[in-house]
Amino acid sequence: MTDPLDEIEHPILAKTAEQFAADDAKHERIRAVDDQVLFKVKVQRWRGAVWVDADLPWLVAAGRREDGSTDDFYAALEADGKTARTRYNAGNADALKSATYTAHLLPAREDHVRYRAEAGVRFVRRLRTTVLTLSRSTLRDGQEHTVDFDTFTVGLQVRADDGHETYLAVRITGSVPPPHHFDPAQRPRL
Repeated sequence: MTDPLDEIEHPILAKTAEQFAADDAKHERIRAVDDQVLFKVKVQRWRGAVWVDADLPWLVAAGRREDGSTDDFYAALEADGKTARTRYNAGNADALKSATYTAHLLPAREDHVRYRAEAGVRFVRRLRTTVLTLSRSTLRDGQEHTVDFDTFTVGLQVRADDGHETYLAVRITGSVPPPHHFDPAQRPRL
């Protein structure tokens, strides 16, 4: 079993999440790659390449900046793209006109499935934590406490009678998240 991607601590992952959280943020394109639009992510000596699929950013490659070296992330990314293009053109009648080929870096079906599964797990964890927090709050004062989610609001109220009888009221207002709620093509999350 691998760790959920959102639980892996690494500077390039944190910077990617931060940089692509704002809808209106400007991003710098990696010019050495011309078959896909890949954006730069930079933190310390780490560099990353992000591909955006319908507002969902995917960190598709990462490495270290080694200015002037063939081990430099950007130089290695360009060289890999050119090598992949050469291989592609050798095996296909319709030759690519681009200088690079980076389709092998892009998320596959398995990546999308994993993203949806992890998004579901994150949602369940958030909901569980929310219910526990609401329960503690309402037990303290007997009032209803609520939390807003994207498409609905959850409210809880607990009333206890000297420990003999306890009543729990749960209120959900809004609608169930639509089927595409966990579809990576529709959600701008990492």
